[in-house]
Amino acid sequence: MLHNPMKDGFIPVEALNTIRETLASNPLVTVCEYAGQDHAFTREGGAHYDEAAKQLADGRTIEFLNKARSHEAGFDCGAADARCVRFRAE
Repeated sequence: MLHNPMKDGFIPVEALNTIRETLASNPLVTVCEYAGQDHAFTREGGAHYDEAAKQLADGRTIEFLNKARSHEAGFDCGAADARCVRFRAE
């Protein structure tokens, strides 16, 4: 699972797009993209910390791990202000 902030000051958006496109065929990868978020947006006390985006990412991670642990199909990482792309074996 990847949480990619789409306004990352260290990683160009073209690289983030390449990551998504390259991993699209991998059924074991989930990529969540966060529009408007910068690098380390989940790091409390950091320059780009965003509580709402952190809660969204944390919730998605917990749901992802719970479903992976229980082998449930159809993981859906939600919507809100982020783009989340689901990849899994059909």
